[in-house]
Amino acid sequence: GLHGNFTAAGVDVELTSDSASLNGNVTVGSLDTTGVGTTTLLVDVAINASTNGVDLGELDGPHALTITAASAAGAVNLDGVDIQALTVDDAFGITLDGIVHLPGNLSISGVIDGTVDINADIAADGDVTIGDAATDLVDADAKISGGGDITINATDAGGDISISELVSSDNGRVDINADDAITFDNNGNVIGSDVPAGAAGVTV
Repeated sequence: GLHGNFTAAGVDVELTSDSASLNGNVTVGSLDTTGVGTTTLLVDVAINASTNGVDLGELDGPHALTITAASAAGAVNLDGVDIQALTVDDAFGITLDGIVHLPGNLSISGVIDGTVDINADIAADGDVTIGDAATDLVDADAKISGGGDITINATDAGGDISISELVSSDNGRVDINADDAITFDNNGNVIGSDVPAGAAGVTV
């Protein structure tokens, strides 16, 4: 594993093992842990990839992860997440191919350019925020559930949102905002609870 703060700025780092652990912040060119069985967070971790992307295999551990992939090649791919909270604040394309389970919040927002592909269920006990003013497309082909507010944005010029499964909030609002089109396909559906003031729980 990587213990303490690990810095290899501009270097592509690949981990391969049955298991691994992260015990500090990681500053690299890119990080690939898809060759690891499971990577465990031993503390709150920030991964900063300056020249390429972040491609992570299965993650677990009762801690928060923040991912920043600031370059135009900064794609973020996640194969399964079971941690406390997840933030991706800068990326050029995001793909969720494994279930995301969080007792805390999910925030995929900041400068999220390109497409957010959601191919596996998201279940967060806190708030869920996906997309922002740089996002061109949010393609949700799996369920999204949150205990708090759920916000989905694709408000870049021509931005679209496609929802093919249930989006539901237990105790908050669901807000969906696109510059161009919002499409509900197949089983696409939205359920939102009323906020305490009694305002409608779903806005599109």
